[in-house]
Amino acid sequence: YTAAGVYTVVLTVEGSDGSEDAETKTGYIIVTDPNQGSGTWEVLNSATNSPLEMVCFPTDNVGYAVGWNKSIMKTTDGGQSWTSVMNEVSYKYFYDVTFANADTGVVCGSDGMVYKTTDGGATWTDISLPTTSYSMFDVYFLDFNTGYVSGNSGKRYKTIDGGNTWTELTSADNNIYD
Repeated sequence: YTAAGVYTVVLTVEGSDGSEDAETKTGYIIVTDPNQGSGTWEVLNSATNSPLEMVCFPTDNVGYAVGWNKSIMKTTDGGQSWTSVMNEVSYKYFYDVTFANADTGVVCGSDGMVYKTTDGGATWTDISLPTTSYSMFDVYFLDFNTGYVSGNSGKRYKTIDGGNTWTELTSADNNIYD
């Protein structure tokens, strides 16, 4: 990677028998500015035991990561340290996260879960889809009001009021992933 940023990396550790699938770990790597040296990689501790699925940095320093057990992690120092802003013992997962700025963001996940914050993750409002048990894998907001979620079986929903109401769009034939 030649640009500074956050990248998803899959690390495969070779087993003692030479197999490459002995242990696979997925995580996030911060790549420091290549103009500041050799563009080194820095592995950062996310401060959770829950596997993480997605990360979003709305600013250079503020970032959010989401994953299993309804985990939402936040950093305010560019990923050097992370704190939990939501973590429940649950069999539900968050798969995607998007933020319009450092304070306003939306996450989506299993069983049609959609949550929104307007205060930097201090509180989260359940704006879940009204009648679906399908997992939502992707969330995208054009602005503070207009947004979309998509997931299993081609299910797609749109909101024009910040998630207060959702309208199901014509479904595609397949699952929709980012």
